Amino acid sequence: MYNEKLTQQQIVAAQLLASGELEKKEIAKQIGISRQTLYNWINKDENFKAEVDRLRLELKSFGEELIAGKLVEAVKGYWDLIESTNNARVKAEGYRYFIDRNLGKPTSKLDIEAGMKENDQVDEDILEAEFDEWENDVE
Repeated sequence: MYNEKLTQQQIVAAQLLASGELEKKEIAKQIGISRQTLYNWINKDENFKAEVDRLRLELKSFGEELIAGKLVEAVKGYWDLIESTNNARVKAEGYRYFIDRNLGKPTSKLDIEAGMKENDQVDEDILEAEFDEWENDVE
């Protein structure tokens, strides 16, 4: 599904740009145009820019589908590695990763107290600023 408003050279250039494998000067050389022409297409031709964006999105979706297709196999392989190791620490870290990934990472009491102290300081600063403002208004 190509944009009918583009020339064959623009379609090829858009494909090469979207793939991200070549530098712009190489793309221009490969399709037989000047670098300036390619830059004009990139910066000024809305149809060309839309086609490059469409192709990039298409490539991204294709890659995501490939990864999703391998995800179950990858997770199983990772789990098999955890199960087969003789190193108790590695096994514990692997289990911890799965637990944290599914249940969330536990927060320690120190993390909570540190967050509360940060909030207290902000509150004191706000109160002090408001008091100073009030004093100035009263005078």
